[in-house]
Amino acid sequence: IPLGRWGQAADIAGVVASFKNVQNLTGGTANDDFVFSNAATLSGTVDGGAGADTLDLSAYLTAQNALLTGTGATDGFAGSVGALTAAFTDIDTLIGSATAAPQTLTGANLAAAWNIGVGGADTYTANGLTLHFSNYQNLTGGANVDSFVVATGATFPGVIDGGGAANTLTGPNQNAVWDLTGTDSGDIQGVVGSFKNILE
Repeated sequence: IPLGRWGQAADIAGVVASFKNVQNLTGGTANDDFVFSNAATLSGTVDGGAGADTLDLSAYLTAQNALLTGTGATDGFAGSVGALTAAFTDIDTLIGSATAAPQTLTGANLAAAWNIGVGGADTYTANGLTLHFSNYQNLTGGANVDSFVVATGATFPGVIDGGGAANTLTGPNQNAVWDLTGTDSGDIQGVVGSFKNILE
């Protein structure tokens, strides 16, 4: 569906008035937004296909923890999230619940770079592909090396967990106080709520 906006897991805005008893959704070659209403579910998969595709769970009133399992078959990333019984693939932007917290985004077992931007401009990059994400208060790396970079002026009040391997955390280019509170763990006052499993 070119430039499709799939709303409430029940229609495609401006294209299909409504649908039901459909378990799997697949976008076309342009940009697709898959927008879920609160408590809406899908028993199958969401496949964004080509284009810049968004999985939007912001209307959910319950936490939508997400796990990335790898890159998509076409582009973007694959993974699982609470609203989907099965999985998603070829997703380039992931939006968690706007009201439920905390929510955790766990990265794939890939060497990855996490960038914490100003105003929620957060990204996850692996295998040359980038996922934009928002509304996730806790970040957890996979079994491979994860590097976390906090941009100047950005804050992340939640938990950054490096996961396995020799992970790194780079602070912003500003005056900062790093508190080391345990083995490979601590916080950056006023910038990062806490971090753990960070070796450098």
